[in-house]
Amino acid sequence: MDENGELKTTKVPVVQEVARRGIFPQRFIASVAELAGAMETPPVIDIAKLQSDCSRTEELQRLAQAAKDWGLFLIKNHGVVLEDAKDVVKSFFALTFEEKKLTVGSYNNVDNMGYGKNFVKSQHQPLDWIDRLTMIAAPPVTNGLSVWPHKPPNFRFI
Repeated sequence: MDENGELKTTKVPVVQEVARRGIFPQRFIASVAELAGAMETPPVIDIAKLQSDCSRTEELQRLAQAAKDWGLFLIKNHGVVLEDAKDVVKSFFALTFEEKKLTVGSYNNVDNMGYGKNFVKSQHQPLDWIDRLTMIAAPPVTNGLSVWPHKPPNFRFI
């Protein structure tokens, strides 16, 4: 925000384009101390234990604590096969920057959905080495914005 309380934005390069060019701006280089703080991972909740009479209570307590402390958690033993989903997402991110922007929109569109990067609050903020695809699962069109990528063609059906 500027001195008048107005939201200011700063231009941030798209990570994949930076990597393709082999140029690594200083703002993308984190210190060892910054990396150490980011090394923690959220708790893992075992769905199989939630379904078990023997360990259900303990796992429910872990889930409640994870939600309280972290606001999120990872799950395992959920029974969902993710390999096809990973392949199609990799195919999306393998597209050129221009193709990704054309196929899905941008963060300037409705509900902050589309292809883009993390929100940057200040000129001095270290930048995350990440590009994002943000969308909702349904419906296929929201307020005129098509939130499902058109490429790869099988993206929506995985």
